[in-house]
Amino acid sequence: MSIQTGSLSPMLESIQVPLLNDLCQSLRATIDFAAARSNIQSIAITSPSPQEGKTTIIVQLAIAYALAGKKVLIVDANLRRPNLHTLFNQQRREGLADYLGLTIPLDDVIRPSGISNLDLVTSGSMVSHSTQLMSSDRLLDLFREASTRYDRVLADTSSMLELADAQLVASACDGVLLVAEHSKTRRDQLQKSSKMIMQLDKPLLGTVLNKQR
Repeated sequence: MSIQTGSLSPMLESIQVPLLNDLCQSLRATIDFAAARSNIQSIAITSPSPQEGKTTIIVQLAIAYALAGKKVLIVDANLRRPNLHTLFNQQRREGLADYLGLTIPLDDVIRPSGISNLDLVTSGSMVSHSTQLMSSDRLLDLFREASTRYDRVLADTSSMLELADAQLVASACDGVLLVAEHSKTRRDQLQKSSKMIMQLDKPLLGTVLNKQR
């Protein structure tokens, strides 16, 4: 894997060693097995509540795919609490919010991440009407077009129980991966989130228990 010197934040560089372990590769294999049966390319990665580690998981998963030679696009669809631009030392603009709110092409918001085979769409301009933007047909257009260019398209969403944004992103993707934090996420929160995903008629590809010791 090729990484451009100085292109990543210290926070991202600090989490790269665990990316090579069996657990990360096992997660990729599990998703691929489920995806192959349902023709899934775009995946929304969400959690019941904020700060349960889904952004770390999405970065780990994306790099695992990149290591395997797969072309991957990460989309920061958490317009209220974006973080991917910080991890990859990128400016927020132009990004998803700009694509949804303006008539600019997808090429204008895709940028290299600094890691081979891995590109990024940041959250874009700060907005106060994220749910309205997410309701745009252009959100579905983005995932459809990106799926013709990439082997995997991974969307980092807001938390499932916090905003309707996560449900809108999940509706535009082919499948959903749920991230929960050990000793923090309550069972009822996990069950409610799973039920919401099922009501969207989207396959739940799995649940990742994060920070388990």
